[in-house]
Amino acid sequence: SETATNSTNSWLISDYVDLQNANEVHMGLTFMAMQCPAELTYCKQSFKVYALHTHGPVPGGITTMDIETGNFTFIETINATYLWTPGQTPQINQANTSFAANSTGAYLAFQDTGACLALTSVVLSYTYCPKIVHNGVVFRVVAAPSSDRQNITVKGICSQEASPYPSNSTLAMACPHSGQWATDDKVTCKCTAGYELVGDTCTGEIKLSDFYLALAFWFA
Repeated sequence: SETATNSTNSWLISDYVDLQNANEVHMGLTFMAMQCPAELTYCKQSFKVYALHTHGPVPGGITTMDIETGNFTFIETINATYLWTPGQTPQINQANTSFAANSTGAYLAFQDTGACLALTSVVLSYTYCPKIVHNGVVFRVVAAPSSDRQNITVKGICSQEASPYPSNSTLAMACPHSGQWATDDKVTCKCTAGYELVGDTCTGEIKLSDFYLALAFWFA
């Protein structure tokens, strides 16, 4: 009823979230919102999403001063597509947004300035290029770049019992925003003498002396 004369200002603050080396965080929201009655002039059918970037949990937690001093960065206004009125079954809204991870962690904030809504879930995720072994070259897991960058260059290392081929070649491939490695067949490691590439691993060959020893043991 307060929205008949003025906007409200309610904030919901999350616990600290470890962003796990992400470059860009995707946020999936599900919520329900009621249609504003005409007599409630300041009623809203939307809410705002913010983030406070930190490098660890804030001692003592988030305070009102952190909000009032503008430490939270605005991400997006989320508008409801499906609205319900009294007597109707509420319909679920789904919305997606994203933000750049400018630190190792963050607090999320949801500002309600006059909506009647229920925020039912918040799911965070990020895209990454998985660990792979390509032509004997090992590439570690790495977070994919944000959408404003085409790709990032990642250096690899030769798997055990292998070395770069040619010897002066650069072992690097691109990890794009999609999280699917841009493989390059020129990026190769060659197995050392006495080993052969089986799949993507250098495997030692059976020595002839070992074969005769095993054969003699079998006949014995």
